[in-house]
Amino acid sequence: MNAMQKLYIAILAIFTNLYDLYINPTPKTVTLKNAKVNENGTVEDVILENIAKIKGNFEEWKGSAKNIMQYPFEHTVRVDGDVNTYYPIRLERGCREPFHINIQRHFNAPFPASLGASHVGGLSLTLECCQKSWADFNFTKIKNFMFSYHHTIAKIQEYQMGRMLWLRGGGFEYKIKSNYNISVFPPMMTTTTFNLNDNSKYPYTVSPIVAVDSMFTSNILTDTLL
Repeated sequence: MNAMQKLYIAILAIFTNLYDLYINPTPKTVTLKNAKVNENGTVEDVILENIAKIKGNFEEWKGSAKNIMQYPFEHTVRVDGDVNTYYPIRLERGCREPFHINIQRHFNAPFPASLGASHVGGLSLTLECCQKSWADFNFTKIKNFMFSYHHTIAKIQEYQMGRMLWLRGGGFEYKIKSNYNISVFPPMMTTTTFNLNDNSKYPYTVSPIVAVDSMFTSNILTDTLL
């Protein structure tokens, strides 16, 4: 077998195996039969990574990364206390460009046993926000609000440094996600006064509540400005 014949065999093997790889891109690796002529003139097999498999893995990773990067900042908040009381939680910091906050809980996430054995309270609330230090630059738009089985949110209120969110207690657990690194403070279980921007000239007092604001008694599926 002369050199040209060896080269022809190698080229034919490469294209034949690449075609097979395209048709059936399942294996992690693929063996190209008689694809290489070594320095001694012997025809050898070549083992290659399956490019189609690598590409498939990358696409799968990209999809999962996209979901994570949609809301890269996440806080888990548990609200104890009375099951029929809603406790205020401070959400602070923001930026001039619109950013999003999503408050959610799966209906079977941790919940108070007094409300049932399962399917207790599902929640998804998406907010579009824009914030500056001055109150007149602060706005919040509800993009959507959906709930199931039991009410778990009662009220949202803007204030100079951010937003106050009243969530139901008794042992409910919530996820607060955002695409901007906001500050999420622990639930305030009693009447609390704090100073805006650590300035005693601007005290702000909030208390737990027991009534659900009329805005949150039904689903919201269109943009709604607070």
